[in-house]
Amino acid sequence: MKKEAILPLLLVTSISFETIAKEAFGAIDKARIADSTVTMVKLDAAVINAINSGGSGDGTADSLDLKANFGAVGDGVADDTDEIQAAMDSGAKIIVPPGVYLISGALKMNVITTIFEGVNATFKSTATRVINVFAGTSITGIKFEKVYLYFRQNHQNPGKFIVDRCSFLNGDYAIRGQVGRAGVGIEGEMPHNVQVTNCVFDNCSYGISGAFSDSVFSKNKMTNSPNRNIELNAGSDNLISHNWIDSGVTGICLMMSNSYTQRKPINRNIITNNRVSNISEEAISLDIHGDTAADSGSRITGTVSSIDASRSARIVPSFTLAANAYTHYYVQFLTGRARGQTHLITGMGAGGTRYLEIPTADKNLIGVSDKFTVHIGCVGNVIANNIVKKAQTGITAYGTGTETIIEGNHVEDCTGTGILIRSLYNVQAGGYGIVSNSLVQGNVVVNCELAADIISFGSSPIDVLSVGNKFQDNNVINGHIIYEYQYDDHLLIGNTATGSNENTPTTPADVFYFSSGVPFRRTKAVTGGKPTWAHATLAYDLFTGANSATKLGAADAGGSWKAVDGTWGISSNEAYSVSDVPGNIAVLPAVGTGNYIVSCVMKGDIDSSANRRRPALLFRYVDSSNFMLAYLEEGRVVIGKSDGGKTSVLASYPHLTVDNTWYSFKVICKDDIVKLSVNGVWVASHILEPAEYKKYGSAGQVGMRLSKSGSPSVAARWNNLIVEPLS
Repeated sequence: MKKEAILPLLLVTSISFETIAKEAFGAIDKARIADSTVTMVKLDAAVINAINSGGSGDGTADSLDLKANFGAVGDGVADDTDEIQAAMDSGAKIIVPPGVYLISGALKMNVITTIFEGVNATFKSTATRVINVFAGTSITGIKFEKVYLYFRQNHQNPGKFIVDRCSFLNGDYAIRGQVGRAGVGIEGEMPHNVQVTNCVFDNCSYGISGAFSDSVFSKNKMTNSPNRNIELNAGSDNLISHNWIDSGVTGICLMMSNSYTQRKPINRNIITNNRVSNISEEAISLDIHGDTAADSGSRITGTVSSIDASRSARIVPSFTLAANAYTHYYVQFLTGRARGQTHLITGMGAGGTRYLEIPTADKNLIGVSDKFTVHIGCVGNVIANNIVKKAQTGITAYGTGTETIIEGNHVEDCTGTGILIRSLYNVQAGGYGIVSNSLVQGNVVVNCELAADIISFGSSPIDVLSVGNKFQDNNVINGHIIYEYQYDDHLLIGNTATGSNENTPTTPADVFYFSSGVPFRRTKAVTGGKPTWAHATLAYDLFTGANSATKLGAADAGGSWKAVDGTWGISSNEAYSVSDVPGNIAVLPAVGTGNYIVSCVMKGDIDSSANRRRPALLFRYVDSSNFMLAYLEEGRVVIGKSDGGKTSVLASYPHLTVDNTWYSFKVICKDDIVKLSVNGVWVASHILEPAEYKKYGSAGQVGMRLSKSGSPSVAARWNNLIVEPLS
């Protein structure tokens, strides 16, 4: 509204005109005469002056004062919610003088020219409150206590919205970004050009979260988070740099969550020069999981039924296509000559001629019956020059990431894996999570592992093999390099590994793993081609023999099985105890003299004390009364022993237990050390006492054991038992 229309109206006796006055400037004096018919609104003289001058109350175009011009108190007792809202509605530059401003309800910033600049000022609430940021220019120098900024999906700014030198304390959230979805704004729209710099986040459950694009998050300090520090669920072309993060469940995470993404990818983000420490799970990660199967980044898997001959790279899948359901998602081929390739879906056809349009693909490489998966895009992200110390996993691409670059990072003292490239099968109700064509280069990993592998939450089909992940010129100190189930084994170039935190000395290019699912050892590097490989197993059995209710027969390598107690057999490529008697045992012949790695996947009825069938992996087996074992029971994973027939727990660790769910076990036996991982995470260890080492230390047999009580409803099953040498 033009200022000439306001000047004569120093006293207004109409409620409707009060609304007009608020819209004009929003500074309403609290001297009000309120009854059923009349409301008196007095415009502050300084506000009139500001309107006349086109700016602040002092006759300049600079600023207005939250206390002097809008009547805020700022004593931490008076409720200043209405005064702050009036200032936000003004569209002016607002100076927030020293004080504690109590907020009792939600606020809305929706004028693009609004600027808030604090001087030792705190916006505080006793319960979580939100400032909905629909528009604005900047917020600087303000402390927010239990108050968070929520950038809405249709956020507008004059090229950039700056949050600088602010503090966020004790909140469920601090800064959130919303993405539009059905019924909420424009689908896929999200805040953009937001810059969060030089801020402090303390005891915030989520520091920076949600969806942003073309934004910068830099030079922030984050401490004491009980949950996640920076977690983006959608958005591309963001820069996350020079942040200092200490404590929390995750440090920096790009988490694929379908309910947030609305088909929007997480592409081309740069995570660089951050320092992350004391993290209970992943310090820096790309993650496919989401919270539920419907949220997972993996959407659907099928095969090519036919190829549209009218144009290149149109495929008709084996599943039904709903209108535009997968436009802007990505196709990744799992089998065939296009295996490993990832392509954007640009269209789906109309009416009865549904197909997936993937114009960047070569139609001649695609064949009928080729298998593919459709997933949310996570392409071209860079994780470089970060320092990570003391996390469960340092840097990981977990089930998502194409053409990811992980370069020049220093990762140290992680309890699990330092840098991990991991593809997934059967993640979130059967989905695939593929990491492909990514580069891990020039990193230093200390006291932990560098690994590329696959985890299956069930059986492991060969079409899950990863493609094109390259490890080059990395230096691993006191750890391993593991390269397992990777299709392109020749992409291991120039890496070094020295020492081991597990007392298993390695040398440059020592034990790596090949794509078949059974470990191989590289015996000779061939310049310009693929190396030669030899089996690096002492024994293994994938139980692919004919079904039998009377015997296990011969293992794939390592001799024949011996049923020590009860009857054992094979059903659908899984071993089981046919006689179903507690304490049944089957073992393989001696595989060595105590130093080896044994792994196996197992499932059963494990989440009950009264009715159970718990499978156990036996190692360092002496006889049916004396052996060591690893197993899951209600809420924990256990390393145990049987001494003269009496079983006891040596070490345990809390772990989620779900009936009829596959768990992948790996046990390292090295001299007097036993170390156990479950689903790729090292969870428990035990150092043998001298008497224990004397009894079990040189025992070289491995096997399976059934624990049963009550009337369990789920069978116990074993699969993929592999024994590897350990020097």
